[in-house]
Amino acid sequence: MTTWPRSSSAAPTLRRRLAHFQPGGDHPLVAVDRPRYGRMLSGIRGLRLQVTGVRRKFTYDDRKPVEQRADIADRLTERGQDLDVPTARQQRRRLDRLGPWKP
Repeated sequence: MTTWPRSSSAAPTLRRRLAHFQPGGDHPLVAVDRPRYGRMLSGIRGLRLQVTGVRRKFTYDDRKPVEQRADIADRLTERGQDLDVPTARQQRRRLDRLGPWKP
């Protein structure tokens, strides 16, 4: 992880963020000696992170037909990675408890 604590280093970071979120450029100039952002730059910290892993979230979509949800549980069991099997087991428990889908 890299940090930039100086306000002069924060200006380019803020410029990139503003260009991303306001591509039309409707914001004041970002410079250490200019109003609006100048005095706030010392409070900005930029971080560059390296992603080393991703955890996923599973949504139990009870609005899908029973056949589709059962098929997903079967495919998770077949794949068998990480939390696939416990997730499939939970999906099947929910199917048993909730009963058939009604449109």
